[in-house]
Amino acid sequence: MEAGFDPRDEKDELSKVVVPALRSYLERRFPWKLEGTAVGSTEEDRQEVEDAMDIVIWRDAEGGISLGGKALSRRVQLKPGSQEGVTWERLIEDRLEGGEGVPVIEVGERLAPEGALRAEITNVAARHLHVLRSRLEDPGAIVTAQHAYRLRDGLRVGRAVRSG
Repeated sequence: MEAGFDPRDEKDELSKVVVPALRSYLERRFPWKLEGTAVGSTEEDRQEVEDAMDIVIWRDAEGGISLGGKALSRRVQLKPGSQEGVTWERLIEDRLEGGEGVPVIEVGERLAPEGALRAEITNVAARHLHVLRSRLEDPGAIVTAQHAYRLRDGLRVGRAVRSG
């Protein structure tokens, strides 16, 4: 009302003018969402999230992935479509959804050449997970149980996606 807009008199304008303007402002100011929480766009905002989480995955507009958090030895930037990025996403998705882990065979089949035998598939998966574990302060943060890879219980993980 101080700005010259009385929502009681101009209800049609509220949804046509005010709501879109407010949404636009919020999307610019808080472009990331983390488990339902708006996250600002500055490096300080991002660092604050990573300092509070063990592993957080960020996907940029081009499809690239970066990982941050206390469980990592350093922030990691991955190229769009990287197999490592796919595996990290699956591990975090599994944790957030309370899954039973990412099957070793699923990981290996994605990476092994067509027609590979089961032993080769599991070996390829194990080598791949060695790379993921090397990014962690404690390689034991990824465990293998019941023929599946999963993030160790107790890790705080998150997935940040661009809002809007």
